[in-house]
Amino acid sequence: MRLGAEDQEWLGQLLDRSLSQAETRLDQKLAALEERLKAYARSESERVETSLLAEFQKWASPVDSRLHGYGKLISALEENLYLLTGRVKAIEDRLPRQ
Repeated sequence: MRLGAEDQEWLGQLLDRSLSQAETRLDQKLAALEERLKAYARSESERVETSLLAEFQKWASPVDSRLHGYGKLISALEENLYLLTGRVKAIEDRLPRQ
């Protein structure tokens, strides 16, 4: 049986509507999937950042304490050097000039 021109046109419109509806649903599904992927990526990046910051904090705390201690030691050494420099200068000033 052959379809008439009117039936072919109706069938073509029906197929076009069905295809359009399928494309719309597919676009909606893709948009929802994209949002889920973005949310997952944000969640994972926050988790990784938190883990990295926690590990850095564990490492940095003792290093910071040691550096602070070294700073105090250097200050004490500089003070001693300043005092010794003054004492050497005083001794040099008492020596006879040649």
